[in-house]
Amino acid sequence: MIMRKIKRFLLVIIASVLVISMTLILPAGAATTSNKNVKVLDHELVFCELDTVGNVESVRVVNWLALNGNGSVEVRERKEFAEKTKYQGIGGFAAPSDEGQYLVWKDIDVDGNKNLVAQTKLPTDVGKDQAMHIPLDISFQYFMDGRKVKVEDIIGKSGHFKMEVTFKNTSKEKTKVKVKNKDTGVLEETELDTYLPLIIAPYDWYFDNKVFFNMEADSMGIIFPLPDCYQVAWTFPLFPPATADTQTIYVEADVKNFRLPNLTIPVAFVFPVSNQTDLVSSFKAGFEKLYDGVNKLKDGIQTEVVNKGLGSEGTADTLLYGINAIDQGLQKMAASDAVPAMKSGLDDKLIPGVSQAAAGAGTIAGGLQTFSSGTSQLIDGMSKMQAGLEQMKAGIGSAETDPSLLYGISQLISGLTQILQGAQLLKGQAGSITPNLTTINALCDELIALYPAATQPPQIKSLVSTIQGAVGLIDYIAGRIINGIDNPDPNEKDLLYAATAIQSGLESMAAGIGSATTNPSLLYAVDQITMGLKAMQAGLGSASEENTLIGGTLKLKKGLSSGSADDPGIKEGLEQISGGLSKVLSGIGSHGTKDTLLYGTNAIGEGLNKMKAGLQEQIINGGLVVMSESLGATVTFLNQTTGTVEALKKRAEEFDHFLGKAESGSNVDAESMVRFIYQVKPVYGYKEGKSWITALVLSIVIGLILVAGGILLARRFT
Repeated sequence: MIMRKIKRFLLVIIASVLVISMTLILPAGAATTSNKNVKVLDHELVFCELDTVGNVESVRVVNWLALNGNGSVEVRERKEFAEKTKYQGIGGFAAPSDEGQYLVWKDIDVDGNKNLVAQTKLPTDVGKDQAMHIPLDISFQYFMDGRKVKVEDIIGKSGHFKMEVTFKNTSKEKTKVKVKNKDTGVLEETELDTYLPLIIAPYDWYFDNKVFFNMEADSMGIIFPLPDCYQVAWTFPLFPPATADTQTIYVEADVKNFRLPNLTIPVAFVFPVSNQTDLVSSFKAGFEKLYDGVNKLKDGIQTEVVNKGLGSEGTADTLLYGINAIDQGLQKMAASDAVPAMKSGLDDKLIPGVSQAAAGAGTIAGGLQTFSSGTSQLIDGMSKMQAGLEQMKAGIGSAETDPSLLYGISQLISGLTQILQGAQLLKGQAGSITPNLTTINALCDELIALYPAATQPPQIKSLVSTIQGAVGLIDYIAGRIINGIDNPDPNEKDLLYAATAIQSGLESMAAGIGSATTNPSLLYAVDQITMGLKAMQAGLGSASEENTLIGGTLKLKKGLSSGSADDPGIKEGLEQISGGLSKVLSGIGSHGTKDTLLYGTNAIGEGLNKMKAGLQEQIINGGLVVMSESLGATVTFLNQTTGTVEALKKRAEEFDHFLGKAESGSNVDAESMVRFIYQVKPVYGYKEGKSWITALVLSIVIGLILVAGGILLARRFT
């Protein structure tokens, strides 16, 4: 029994030295540059032995001082507890002395590199009390064939075995952290829950393949099938918020003659360093932009769509205000007599009036066409008048133009003048005419008397009659001339005067007739009238010419009334309006009548209000606000994570000792580092015979590792 304990103790010490040598390469243990003579790295390896369910039964601590420099120094380590402890040097190394509040290594001569290793086992009550300060809980559960069991109760049995190990980081505490405000970007100090960063690396779990078959592990475990056993190992961090604060691992296998080996669990409270890309910074920048964009979208929809676009029934220039105004206008229209009065006005007055206007336009067009036709005749008459006047002017002529009226009048005046002169002459000889005429008449009587009436030749009778007529005429003319000369009739104009007046009138007439180029003159006026009539006729145009008075009047008539519903004029349009007005009131309807305007405007108003409420509640409050809050929380979380990571690094640097912390002195620059190893004692004497062989091999390996560790330390301190 004593021999077994010694073997176990040796195995613990060897494993402790192995873990310490492995932790020498962890970044957290790097020494800083100093001007002191000797640099000291104080390693503490805390070895906690657990029972099969995870309770700490004993605590051993190995102190390893790695020194580099030259000179004689004293290393003092301030204790964290009052009880005295007894250290033993390992491999001939000096052990410290317990001087109350300090552990002291005195008179250490350093020439280059030097290692001092000592270990102590704490009293049970002190060890358990100190173990309570380690911020890690470990618990084990065992199952056989799916039933939870105590591992001691299944020793030597067969079946399907499963073991679950749960690790919980209990280092949570409130820490002041500087976090960037998501809205302002200013760093603000806040108090957050932080954890010590924790790396757990269960390893050296060897399961005899004569006992365990078909070994399996959780997804984080790595199984190495060796010739005589399964080796299972894990490495995982455990520090929120990057991970959960709890992690459970498991192994399961078919077993025969069950027994459980030692289980070793190294633990380091260090911030893990990897070569992975820092995604937090990238995500954080992206989320910050997304958060800002969502806030702008939210504010834009709230302001531009909900407030300004949809608005309200009381806010002018908004959709709800407009649809409400339409609804109120339709209600007023439905409640008034305006529509019936409008229809009556159309039917009784406007449509008949338009019909009359169309008829009048037709009449006007007909009159204009007649007028246009009359204008043609008038132009023709004017042309004939112009020709007549030209002929009249030519007929009037002049006193020198033969033949012409003036020429004839001139000759008449000349003849009358000669007559007048002859009459004056005749007046002087008038007394001799009458006796001659009497003699002529007497001769005629005698001639007639020569022949009896019955035998009178007709020639004689005719001759006598002619002579008697001529005598009578001459006598009458002579009398008239003489009377006219002597006694002119006061009521008759003198013929010569009249002829002269006619000549003067004809000359005035000829001057009045004038020519087409002489202004003023009758021909000029006729020419102007003709030109005006032609221009008027051109303006009047025809039915086929749109841009003329007749064409425009006919177009106006068609516009007033076309007589076709397919190509309606004003009258047809008014008739359609009249027919439509009768449907207006039924079309306006009411809020409760489907397929009416008021029903539609009411539905639109309700729809817009629901849309507004939906935008407000679902899109803005329920969507964008929630998204903004969620993104804001994410950005805040990422900012907190960034601040927390810095706090974690600081806490990890400060969590550097367990029983005591080495202090720097006048010529000593000291740093501390602590690591933990938990080990579950085996159930039954698992492979005792081979344990010594394993221990021997490990001792050789540890010796080599120590040499390598010394070289590493030398490189780190130089």
